[in-house]
Amino acid sequence: MLITPGATAHLLTDRFKTMMLISVGVGVSSAVIGLWLSVMLDVASGGSIVLVATSWFFMALLFSPGKVCWCVSGVAGLWVEASE
Repeated sequence: MLITPGATAHLLTDRFKTMMLISVGVGVSSAVIGLWLSVMLDVASGGSIVLVATSWFFMALLFSPGKVCWCVSGVAGLWVEASE
């Protein structure tokens, strides 16, 4: 809950104020959804919160506006900077 919300927000914006707001939103929503899932599924709360936060991160990674793109080079895939 320290790195993931900030990293997720950084993928979505370059403005600091907006990044702080998105980071708080990701952190709070991860905590609420993760705790709800832990009660419903009877699993550990910490693990479910981390899984929700990581899911937010990967969704942002896939749909981030022009930050990174997925390029396939032969068998291995490589992350490269998107050209602007």
